[in-house]
Amino acid sequence: MIDDFRTMFWKEWKETVFQRNLSRNERFARAVVVIAILGILLWKTGPMMVTSPMAFFMPSFLPLFFLLAIVADSFAGERERHTLETLLATRLSDGAILIGKLLAAVLFIWGVLLLAVMIGIVSANIMNRGSGLIFPPLDRAALFLVFYFLLSLAIGSIGVLVSLRASTVRQASQILNIALMIISFGLIYAFQMLPTEWREALKQAFTPEHLRRTEIFGALILMTLNLTLLMAARLRFKRARLILE
Repeated sequence: MIDDFRTMFWKEWKETVFQRNLSRNERFARAVVVIAILGILLWKTGPMMVTSPMAFFMPSFLPLFFLLAIVADSFAGERERHTLETLLATRLSDGAILIGKLLAAVLFIWGVLLLAVMIGIVSANIMNRGSGLIFPPLDRAALFLVFYFLLSLAIGSIGVLVSLRASTVRQASQILNIALMIISFGLIYAFQMLPTEWREALKQAFTPEHLRRTEIFGALILMTLNLTLLMAARLRFKRARLILE
C-alpha cells in the first residue's frame, strides 16, 4: 500500500509541478502570472502579515483557485485524455490512486503557500530595513498553516468528488468555480443577514480571550468534514463504474 501510494504520489507530483500536458509557452505564462500576482499582494501585505496573520487572507485565497484547477483534472483529465482505463488497469490499489492524487495536489498548493509566507516575511523585512529583523508570531504562523492544510484538503476532496463524476475538465472546473463563488458570497451575505446580537457574538469568538476555543472548534469541524468527504470519495471510487463511464 505504501509503495503504491508513493508511486501514485510521485506520478501526480511530476505532472502537477512540470505540467507536461502544457506547452513551454503556456507553462511560462502561468508562472509569470502567479509570480506577478503573488508578488504584488505579498509586497503590500508583507509588513501587516508579520503583525497580523489575518492580513495574509487575500494572498492565501489565490492558490485555492489553482487547487481547484488541479483536482478538476485529477480524474476528468484522465478520462478526457483516455488514460483513465490504463491507470485503473494497473496493480495500484484504489486507495493509493485516490489519496495519491489528492495529497499531491494539496501538498503542492500548501508548499506554494509556505513559499509565499517566506516571501512575505522577506518583503516585510526589506520594507522595514534598519529596524531589525521582524517575524510573525510562531504559534500564529504554525496554526495558520495547519488550518490552511485542512481547508485545502477539504476543497481538494470536494474537487476529486466532482472530477470523478465530470466527463471533462472544463465541466469539473466550471462546477467547482461556481460552487466556490456561491459558498463565498453566500457566507458573506448570510453573515450580513444575521441579527445584530448574533454578529456581535461571532465577532467576540475571534477576540484574543476566546480565540483558542474558536480555533479548536474550527479544527474539529474541518477534520470531521475531511473524514466525511474522504469516505464519500472512497465510496464513489469504483473501478468498474469508472471504466464503464
